[in-house]
Amino acid sequence: MGTLVQDIRYGLRMMARNRGFAVLAVIMLGLGIGVTTTIFTAAKDFLLRPLPFANSDRLVMVKWYDRRLLESGWADPPSFKFWRDQNRVFEEMAAWADETGTGYHSVSGPEGAERVPGKQASAGFFRVLGVRPILGRTFSAAEDRESGTRAVIISYALWQERYGGNPGVLGKPITLDGKDYAIVGVLPAGFRFSTTPEAVWIPLATSFDSGQGGYFLNVIARLKPGATVAQAVMPPGG
Repeated sequence: MGTLVQDIRYGLRMMARNRGFAVLAVIMLGLGIGVTTTIFTAAKDFLLRPLPFANSDRLVMVKWYDRRLLESGWADPPSFKFWRDQNRVFEEMAAWADETGTGYHSVSGPEGAERVPGKQASAGFFRVLGVRPILGRTFSAAEDRESGTRAVIISYALWQERYGGNPGVLGKPITLDGKDYAIVGVLPAGFRFSTTPEAVWIPLATSFDSGQGGYFLNVIARLKPGATVAQAVMPPGG
């Protein structure tokens, strides 16, 4: 205890002699505490709290895993198609991706122009989560292909802010990144899939039969009743 008191006295004397350093140290300490608090809050919100989806304990992320290299990662379209079509333990499987690379889309139209966060999702994505639009519908299989009609699902917040909550918004045109889309659905208030609440969702629109490569897909699935995660593990090559 005596040593601790001496250290404190010494520190106070040094701070008194170097007041500029002392002020800077206090500011940096405050910033450090603030950043730590922010990180912990984010971790608590997205890691410790249960996922805000029905029966979220049945949701799993699906990735490839190389036992030799002890590495795992995103899926490519052919792998996703194989997993989706050949598995026997999932009720449904879906994929999502970030088309722009930044997570933001440029929105323009009669209501004005702005940049909003958004993602791509395959048909069935919201069914896997157990989320239903409060207005309209989710993507159809016909829309989730390269030649499909461009459709977009918007958030409740964007619906309120940009369209004043008008129930006649379905079918209205909206321009995303210079391309014209039609609004087909509005998501429930408070829906958030990632740390940044998405304002727009568009079909993944990837031709899984074309052999397109690239590991860019995040895959999520819902286990069938009675199925376990251990049963979902596929052998190499699957």
